[in-house]
Amino acid sequence: MSKRNSLLEFTRLLAALWVMYFHGLSLITRTSHFTNGYLAVDYFFILTGFFFLSSFFKFSGKSGTFFIGLIKFLWSRFKGLAITFGICLIFSIIYYIQVFSGIFNESIWGYLWYVPHCLAVLGIYYILKSIIKNEQLFNVITIILVVITLFITLSGISTYGIFRGIAGIGIGILISQIPKLNMKKSNLISLCAFIILLAMTVIISIYFVNPLFEGPICIMLLFPSIIYFGSNVNFSNNIMNNMEKSRAFVV
Repeated sequence: MSKRNSLLEFTRLLAALWVMYFHGLSLITRTSHFTNGYLAVDYFFILTGFFFLSSFFKFSGKSGTFFIGLIKFLWSRFKGLAITFGICLIFSIIYYIQVFSGIFNESIWGYLWYVPHCLAVLGIYYILKSIIKNEQLFNVITIILVVITLFITLSGISTYGIFRGIAGIGIGILISQIPKLNMKKSNLISLCAFIILLAMTVIISIYFVNPLFEGPICIMLLFPSIIYFGSNVNFSNNIMNNMEKSRAFVV
């Protein structure tokens, strides 16, 4: 499944609000609910991976040399965020100059790390897919990378963004190749499953603030299932479609 739909764009909006609350409002309201907003970033990674193959085939072999194709592919992912990212970077630099009297404090990237890490991982998978023409072999290598990086991140060995990106985008790539449901009332079944899974995610976010529990459940089960069933629902909304065209929330 490669075509985007409004239901998935709606989940982008929810995930973006989750991140905003996690980084800002939760500090003001001082509530323990939805304080696991870091998981929304993993959702973004998985969703980005879900659309990777459609973007890859759009640029691979049709943009001249391999290098030119890679640059055009990465630029297509970044251009929708370029202005927003630049503004945030400028304000971050100004803030940390004022607070720390210098811009070389690593915390300057505190809220901006996602974009460069996501682009780096997309570049890695683009190169791998370009080299490995066999679909089954590419999927096997992707599974190996996902298993290794999931172990690294979920076990606490490292939560470095590049590992989270490799795991999340890899999961998205794999679920994008699962055939759509082909049965009577598949649209209704997918919608019901989507709503139930979304509700389960909300409940876990409110009542189970435990990384050892919520991380594996959300990243390995709920998020991929939400994206898969959401992609099976034929739903279109002009507002959500415009958000997708502007790529307002995710690479």
